[in-house]
This record gives sequence, C-alpha cells and structure tokens, in this order.
Amino acid sequence: MEIIQDMDLVSLNEDPTHFTTTSTVGKEFDILDYILSDFETASNIKDCSSNSNIDSDHLAVLFTLSCEKVNKEEKQSYRAYHKANWEKINKEIKEKLDEYINNFSELENKSKSEIYGSIDFLAQILNNIITEIINKNIPLTEIKNRTFKLPYDIRIEIDTKRKLRRLYLQTRDRNIKTNLNKQNKKVKRLIKEFEENNLMKKLKNIKISSDPKNWRNIKKELGLTSVKTPLPNLVLKGNIAKTKEKKIEFLSENLKNIFAEPIKSKNIFFEEFVNNFYDKLQEEPVLNDDSLSNNISDSEISEMIKNAKNKKAPGLDNVTNFIIKNIEPAILEFLAKLFNTFSEYEYFPPIYKSA
Repeated sequence: MEIIQDMDLVSLNEDPTHFTTTSTVGKEFDILDYILSDFETASNIKDCSSNSNIDSDHLAVLFTLSCEKVNKEEKQSYRAYHKANWEKINKEIKEKLDEYINNFSELENKSKSEIYGSIDFLAQILNNIITEIINKNIPLTEIKNRTFKLPYDIRIEIDTKRKLRRLYLQTRDRNIKTNLNKQNKKVKRLIKEFEENNLMKKLKNIKISSDPKNWRNIKKELGLTSVKTPLPNLVLKGNIAKTKEKKIEFLSENLKNIFAEPIKSKNIFFEEFVNNFYDKLQEEPVLNDDSLSNNISDSEISEMIKNAKNKKAPGLDNVTNFIIKNIEPAILEFLAKLFNTFSEYEYFPPIYKSA
C-alpha cells in the first residue's frame, strides 16, 4: 500500500482479488489485483466491484462513473488599481453617500438603542458602497502563468522531486535529503535550459528594424516586459562611466562629497537641532479636556489618510489604505460626520472591531 501511495494513487477495492499462479520455473507465487485510480478520478467513481466471472485468471471490474461537474481550483487573480478611473469612482461613491448624509441630523430625535442601530447602519452603508463600486469598476483579472509549458520529461523529474520531498518529510533520512537536493538542482537546470532554448528560438524569428521603438515590441514578444532598464551612463567631472564598476565608483564618490560637510562639523548641526526642538517643545500649549472634546475636522482625517501606509493588511471588507487614499475626496465629509458621531454618542460600531 505504501508503494501505491507513493505513486499518488488510491485503491478502489479494500480487499484485493487473490490468485495463485505458477512461474516458468514451476514455483507457485501469489498475485494481488488492485483497482487503482488517481485521487481526482476516484472521487467520481461509485459502486466499484469485481465479482463478475468472465472465465479468466482476472475478474471484470464494474463501476459507476459520476458525471457531476468537477469544480476546478480557483485561479489567482488581482484588481488592476493602477488602471482604474478614480475620478469616475469618486463621483459614483459621492452620489451614493449623499443619499444618506441627512441621516446624521436625524439622530437627535431617536432613542439610545435607535441611535446605536443607525450608527451601525451608516458604518455598514459606507463599507457596502465602497466595495460595491470598487468591484464594479475594477473587475478581477486572472494572473496569467508566464512560464513556458514544460515538456513531459521535465514534468516527470518534477514529480520525482515531489515524491522525494514527501518521503524525506516522513522519514527524515539524510540519504533521501541528499538525493532530494540533487534532484532539485537537476530540475532547476533542466527548466533553465528549456527556457533558454525557447528564448533562442524566438530570437531567431524576430525581424529587427532600424526603428528604436521596435525594442519595446521585441521585449513583449520575448516576455521580457518586466526586465528593468539598466542604469544609464554617468558623468562626473568630465569623465564618463559606462561599466558597472565605474558607475558604482562614481556613485560612491558623489555620496562622499554630499556627506563630507556634516561629517566634519562634529555634530554641531545635531546640537543645534536638539536645542531648537527643545525650545519649540516649551512653547507648545498643554492639552486639556476641552481641546480633546473638539470635533474632528476634515483636515485631520485627510492628514491621517495621507500618512497611512499602503502595504498594511485590509480588514474583512478588503478595502486597503491605497483605495482609501484614492477615494478620499468622495468619503471625507461622510467620514468626518461618522467619526464625530462616534465621539458624541460614545459608541463604536462592531463592524470596525472585527479584523
């Protein structure tokens, strides 16, 4: 059974059929018949049996193959925010939010429980409108696999590497680990050679023209759109740096010249900075309870949005800081009223407590 599992197969019959036969040298030995299938196919096979006798040394296999639709794995996708029409998105969000802006003024005449329910509703509406309009205007785009389709012999080597890895995880045998490392290097080398051969084939078929703009089309055809543009030639004191070594030397020399003065100053600039900072700190007014109870202004929210880091993880609604920065004009007024409502009624909705 371990051999069957190592081959990524599954046995459909729990009790294999058993036969005794005689070899060419007259010795008897046992044969076990297993009905084998891969895992994906096995999930669609029902009522598998091997009870029918067809006058042979083997039995017929009877099974029912389900024709139900098999759900494929979801492909990775992303939203192309850099291609979005943010002006249009802001306009749509603003129009939607304006329909609910008057709800804030109606809170005064409601009971405490009704006020809390209305705040929850307004917070949820803000999230719903943003996600709805973002999803409508920026549809999901599938991530295309840029790698070449690998030939059969390389895929076999990759399967061997995976089996060795599974075996090593089960046994932690050092010899298997050594074989796994060798197989891993072999697979990388084969893939590299295959991609280089494909690249050379494409290069032979490309027609070169005198137009310098043709290089952009060549890069697209070769799949080199992500290749970074090399550092251009640098000029320092009349000398031109063309090689990588010379460019590095020029850059380091330039940095030395830039930071030469502060290094020679013996921390005079730092001392002056500390003294000025201390004097300014003494002039700052002390915060009191009245200053803390003031309403939150649009400019304060705008400053907070501006300083938010783009790469922070979003909440359950998947609204990132990058999106908030781009839709700030549309949501600023609504956010200010919402935050001031939190402060006024001393209530924070549960939707913003979930992460």
